[in-house]
Amino acid sequence: MSFSTLHTTTIECSVCGDEQTASTIASVHGDAACHPCITEMFTLAIGDESNYPPRWAEHRLDVADYSHAIPASVQEQFKVKSREWDVKPVDRMYCQGRVLKWLPGHPSDEACGRFLGGRTTDGGLSRASCSCDPSKLRPKDEEAIFAGLKRGKDYQICPSSRCGRKVELKDGCNHMHCYCGAQFCYICGKEATASSGHWQTTCPRYNQPDAQNALYDPHLDPRLQREQPQQDPRDMAPGVDADRARMFAVGRALLHNERVIGARR
Repeated sequence: MSFSTLHTTTIECSVCGDEQTASTIASVHGDAACHPCITEMFTLAIGDESNYPPRWAEHRLDVADYSHAIPASVQEQFKVKSREWDVKPVDRMYCQGRVLKWLPGHPSDEACGRFLGGRTTDGGLSRASCSCDPSKLRPKDEEAIFAGLKRGKDYQICPSSRCGRKVELKDGCNHMHCYCGAQFCYICGKEATASSGHWQTTCPRYNQPDAQNALYDPHLDPRLQREQPQQDPRDMAPGVDADRARMFAVGRALLHNERVIGARR
């Protein structure tokens, strides 16, 4: 898509609702968006991988298409960060050399952490080097971090072929939503959406399957059907869908309190 400017005196931005002049409005897949809002989408993607890549509905936005709307400094930062975000998390290489940082009265010895590139199939490095000790150029030591932990209980691995990051669950339900966009079950690691039948018999939506308080979707869980009377969803307030209505009958909400804890780095 090429950049295009809408030729009217003032136009309302479809994102923030502000009236903008034609010179500060761009067409984003047929919608009007002001330059600051477009810039903000790319800025958010720089700071948080969960916002990458910037999207407009199902469309992935290319920074080159909006070069007239985004400051040059933001464009450059985005291009640099894209090289990191585009590498599969388990293949990202970072410098682990120690860097002495001086804070007022509190000197600290920290890992450099500079992104160096992607790991190749032979364990090498696909690109950059660092001024730190070359012997310290290695991926973050996840094996040591997760040693002795049980998959499906203490951590899980995103099943997406383009991701593979490790995540942990501190509280909430077992439906996980990864930074990469994949949805999966924390117990078995298989892909599963919040509304799929996975939580009816395969794995509990809450807690571990061998726990006494394991909670499956109640409309197909014999234990909950015996212990809790089901309320007719038609008796619930308007706008509450049937699955949530059934969950209200046992005092739990299906689609709330989900939390994804990012991979340990």
